[in-house]
Amino acid sequence: SPVYLADAISAVERQQSGSVRQEKVVALNSRVTLLDRTTDETASFTLVSATGDVAKEGELSCLSPLGIRLLGRGVGDRVKFRFLGCRVDLQVVDIAHA
Repeated sequence: SPVYLADAISAVERQQSGSVRQEKVVALNSRVTLLDRTTDETASFTLVSATGDVAKEGELSCLSPLGIRLLGRGVGDRVKFRFLGCRVDLQVVDIAHA
């Protein structure tokens, strides 16, 4: 939706302007490890740009609903939203940059 796109563009602009320190936050090409606070399971993804191609396994588009919510987040930040009628409560537990 236009709101998601505007949020994603804003997050990328903040990173490029230097107002967000990239080593501390999720940015493009970051490897992000998330903890599902409901199930205590972890998963890791690399945040990639949206090129029109289907993301490969282990990749997450920066324009996906989750990707947009992760841009600019730091370790310890929580991301909460509803997906397919279920509550999702994730926490960023690690960020690595390529």
